[in-house]
Amino acid sequence: MAIRKENIQRRNVCRIQGLRIEKVVENTKNLLVAGENEDIRVYLLTEYLANMNEQGNPFVLLHSNPRFATIFENGTLNQPVICINGNNQIYDPFYQKNASVIGAMFKQLMKQDDNDVLLIINLYCTLIEKMNYEVSLQKLYEFNEKSVTELTRLANQYEISNLMKAKISDQVLRMKIQGTMLELRRQLNMLWTNDGSEKTNIFSMVSNGNCVCINMTGMGQEYLEEIIAFEINELINQGIHHCLASEEIAINSVALNACLNNGFLFKAVSGRRLSSMFTTEKEISNIMSDFDRLVILKHNLTNDCDIFSKAIGTYRFIRETTGSGTNRMPLQIIRSHHVERTSTEEDRQRLLPEDIVRLDEDGAFIYYSDSSKIIEANLIY
Repeated sequence: MAIRKENIQRRNVCRIQGLRIEKVVENTKNLLVAGENEDIRVYLLTEYLANMNEQGNPFVLLHSNPRFATIFENGTLNQPVICINGNNQIYDPFYQKNASVIGAMFKQLMKQDDNDVLLIINLYCTLIEKMNYEVSLQKLYEFNEKSVTELTRLANQYEISNLMKAKISDQVLRMKIQGTMLELRRQLNMLWTNDGSEKTNIFSMVSNGNCVCINMTGMGQEYLEEIIAFEINELINQGIHHCLASEEIAINSVALNACLNNGFLFKAVSGRRLSSMFTTEKEISNIMSDFDRLVILKHNLTNDCDIFSKAIGTYRFIRETTGSGTNRMPLQIIRSHHVERTSTEEDRQRLLPEDIVRLDEDGAFIYYSDSSKIIEANLIY
């Protein structure tokens, strides 16, 4: 009995009947949620973000679930959330940004290391501002479309430096920029439209203390994800690193990698499959150090269950074996029998893959990093 009790303590897994979702995310800094039950994932992430909001931490949520827009637009949180999606196409990554930042974004998209891109973008931005327009994706596109003659005339009129003017006649470079902008406009078609309305971007919204919710459904497109990752890093570089969250973002996406490897103070990553979020041994081994609260829901894929079982690790299980022996003292006719007990220790998984498979639809294993405790419970929401 004593050894059995010791094994239970070493495994540190306990079962309770019911646990409310708000209790699951209470005092959580970095949250990981994975499993088949979409309702629970959405409720957990919403509750987590509500806590961030109450603590004065603006958040950026990248997701592919239209339910979040409905939740936030209904005033679930104390602070308004700006939702960008097909019904609110206001995203412009270049809006009101300076030339050096926009130039760096184009260099990243075009995979060019030279400064020629910076010079031509600086030219466009300078002209746009001198002519009292707002810098935006549409205005940059329009100025790149202007003829060499027209751009030269404007450059002379507004006394642009010769170094920038020299790039006006570089048609090859301008064609590359045009191709980049056309593709970016295509990839932004669900988040941006040229309707003349005021636009904004992640950096502007979060800098002004707003929470942002961006629907990434069907994206998985390189330019858009590169731009969003750039903006996330821009926030970090400016010391604005409150909370970043993602729900069901495509595997290997730049946006997801930004969520996993960023310098934000708080983060939450949620999705149906662990294997869509963690694909390398290094990422799997970092799960326990990167997140202080793990919520694992029912999984149907054995591979996903293996990942979590491996990440949780092992405990030292005490195995006791018994045998019998016979004692006979010298000159004694009657022999005495006794039980021999020996114990050995071996590594055992704290959770087996089949433990996760057998969970109820509303069941979960919750890992608490501060105590290494695992609670198994049916979640109430």
